[in-house]
Amino acid sequence: MEFEGAAPTMAPRGAPIGFDENTDPIGREFGEFYSTPRGYHPNSIAQFSLTSGMSFMHFPLLSKIEWISSRPILLVVG
Repeated sequence: MEFEGAAPTMAPRGAPIGFDENTDPIGREFGEFYSTPRGYHPNSIAQFSLTSGMSFMHFPLLSKIEWISSRPILLVVG
């Protein structure tokens, strides 16, 4: 188990490492950026552990909606 110090079990990688003209367009675009020197960084593995999504379940997305709901706003996440 990860909490006992074991290596995490990783979900499938979001960016294909190998891609060509037959790779689906979204996967190819993602791979052309995140799997090439242009966008690759060794600390960004483009993967999540199978348990990392659990933290999103405890994040109340709308708990502070009143902070932004009274005016137009553009949120950029990435």
